[in-house]
Amino acid sequence: MHMHTTLAPFITFTLAFILLCVRLVITAQQQQQAACLNQTCGGIKVSYPFKLANATGCPSFSSFFELECDPLNGYLLFNKASLGTSANATADLISLRVLALANNSIILDVTSTMVTMKLTPNGTLCDGDLKSLLLPSFPSPYVFSDENQFGGFGCAYGVLVIANPAGNNTSFPANISASFTDVSLGGCDMLCPSGGNNAECGHNQCCVFHWPRGSFPRWTLYAAERSLLSAATYDPESCSSNYATLFHPNYTDFDSQKYGIKLMWALPSNHTTHLGIMQSPEYACSNFSTISLVQEVPGYLCYCLPGYTGDGFAQGIKCSDIDECKDVVQNDCIQGQTTCYNTDGNYTCRCKSPFQVGDGRKSGSGCYFSPTIRNAIAISTSILGLIVAIASFFTVQVFWRKRLKRRYFIQNGGTQLQKLLLLGARGEESRKLFKVEELQAATKNYSSDMKLGAGGFGTVFKGVLANGRVVAIKKSNKGVDPTQLLNELEIMVQINHKSIVKFLGCCLETVEPLLVYEYVSNGNLMENLREGNHIIMNWGQRLKVARQTAEALAYLHGAAVPPILHRDVKSSNVLLDNNFDAKVADFGVSRLVPEGATHISTAVQGTIGYLDPEYFQTLQLTEKSDVYSMGVMLVELITGLKPVDNNNREPRFANLALLFIHYMNEGRVEDVIDPRLHNDLIHTRCSILAVATLALLCLSLHGSQRPLMSHVSEELHHIMDEFLDSPAPLHQPHDLGYHRTSFGAVVAKDLQLSVQTGRTPASSSFMSIDSSVLDCTMPR
Repeated sequence: MHMHTTLAPFITFTLAFILLCVRLVITAQQQQQAACLNQTCGGIKVSYPFKLANATGCPSFSSFFELECDPLNGYLLFNKASLGTSANATADLISLRVLALANNSIILDVTSTMVTMKLTPNGTLCDGDLKSLLLPSFPSPYVFSDENQFGGFGCAYGVLVIANPAGNNTSFPANISASFTDVSLGGCDMLCPSGGNNAECGHNQCCVFHWPRGSFPRWTLYAAERSLLSAATYDPESCSSNYATLFHPNYTDFDSQKYGIKLMWALPSNHTTHLGIMQSPEYACSNFSTISLVQEVPGYLCYCLPGYTGDGFAQGIKCSDIDECKDVVQNDCIQGQTTCYNTDGNYTCRCKSPFQVGDGRKSGSGCYFSPTIRNAIAISTSILGLIVAIASFFTVQVFWRKRLKRRYFIQNGGTQLQKLLLLGARGEESRKLFKVEELQAATKNYSSDMKLGAGGFGTVFKGVLANGRVVAIKKSNKGVDPTQLLNELEIMVQINHKSIVKFLGCCLETVEPLLVYEYVSNGNLMENLREGNHIIMNWGQRLKVARQTAEALAYLHGAAVPPILHRDVKSSNVLLDNNFDAKVADFGVSRLVPEGATHISTAVQGTIGYLDPEYFQTLQLTEKSDVYSMGVMLVELITGLKPVDNNNREPRFANLALLFIHYMNEGRVEDVIDPRLHNDLIHTRCSILAVATLALLCLSLHGSQRPLMSHVSEELHHIMDEFLDSPAPLHQPHDLGYHRTSFGAVVAKDLQLSVQTGRTPASSSFMSIDSSVLDCTMPR
């Protein structure tokens, strides 16, 4: 009992001493670990897998990662590279200053490794020199980055060889191909003294060779040589100013001639797969990390998984959980509505009452009411919102539609057009201003199925009005001047003729004004004349179309007040109904003739092939211009040919008028008569020849030689009457008051010259018809 009492203090003291020792050991280990994690030299932090060589007890991945700290200058030094010179075949280890240390690269100061041109032994000649910079072979973790560049400065011709040593080679090779692999050769020439101010090297006198992309060598050989192409003299006194060096543009100060290069590093490994590396004994990554393969070394790097922070190395800072809840910037929780709870590598956001549903994240579902409350609120809010939205929508729509309609009405000259509509011709059914909705419904919202055709000023659609009436609706193109619309309306409201398409009204409530005409069901004359049409127009139908068209144009020239010049008479502007009755249409370019005027001076408008040559020359539009176009249309009716055809006729006769005049002059008019016409009957043949004679007069080169449209209409009326009344030979055309002289080659040549070149011909001869043309006593 006495012994136990004596030993108790001793045991207590011993246990306390042991605990104190353990605590001191643990504290020492913690202090040592803290010191290893905070190694610095020259302001650069050194951490695993690197270490300072004098940091006893601090781990590094291998001796290749041990760096020196210069106690005198406080520089961090890299002593793993070897430098060779031309004077020393064996490359010796050198210490290069470390400028920066990153998680996959190291920046070195290589100013001391530049190669300068040197004097020859006799001191009279500036000659080239070379050096080599070598990194240890695998398992060294270092390779040169392909971002590095090479330059020749001054007047040096720079030569660079990069390669990988075939073994632990540390000397200049006698045979590069045998001692090295992946060899690449490059260089550049300064071409002194013309070069200089190169932006790639600080606006100095230099040349730059870009390192081949994808090349990560361990060995470089570079030289500064005399240029074979340069005119430089290489003065011995400035020999050392000509040099070559490696450099990285981001880590180089050209003004102070401080050059830095970039090395890539990784933890070297013989394994090339993630699994192989992770199962290897030297695997250095910590928990909660991942690896990135670096094929150039080869090796790998460690990175922490998302949600963790650290360097990823087991002997470094490792990877530790980030508490995102401490920093509102790092977490996605909705502030004020949620509580953040940190978890291992992640965090959760829980909605506060009453927001018990949702993930609580800004980028997720957030926090919202429970389904029952949410549905009740949603339904009531939706109903109320829908009512308000519908009411607002219709209110705004009605307001804006009225405003837009009024705006378009004024923009399209509605006020003046309204007055014109009220001035319609006597006895004509009233025109109206249509509503935009009426015409949209009539055309099925301007469906392509309802499209009849398109022209320079607009597109024409077929429409069926609410009362069942079929109409044609012309929709003006965007950008058409409203004055053109006013011009067409001003003309149409004055016209009332059975052979002119009837104008029913217009709509001015849209951006593009809409004009409404009667619908003519059988297309236009051009479509009905062309070969391939399923219905062939006989001569009687063609003659009727000619007579009705001439009557309509004569009405425009003589009965309308003021007179109207159509200006675009052509077969596509003559519409036909089911009985082949003609309706003249398209007054978009027509002009009103001022009182007392004989012509209108205006820019040329019309259609090639129908265009009056005299109008084309003088820019003076007269009623005889319509007569010329009518003449071309008469020729179309006779021949069935196109007014202009560059594909199927020889170039000099591409113009139908020239072709027709040529055949008329040669007495061969029957050679161009449409073969689909049965002109074997004498009265048909004579009728065609009479119209041909009239067409030739209409095609006179000078307007003064052409008949008036009223005379053309009268002549066609007589020809039609005789064609219908008797199969006997027709009379010669009535005397239209023209002096008839010989119509020879001079006039034809003059007309062709006018049409092709635009020059006014010198001839002023009147036309007359060879009597043989009118010989219709028997078919030829």
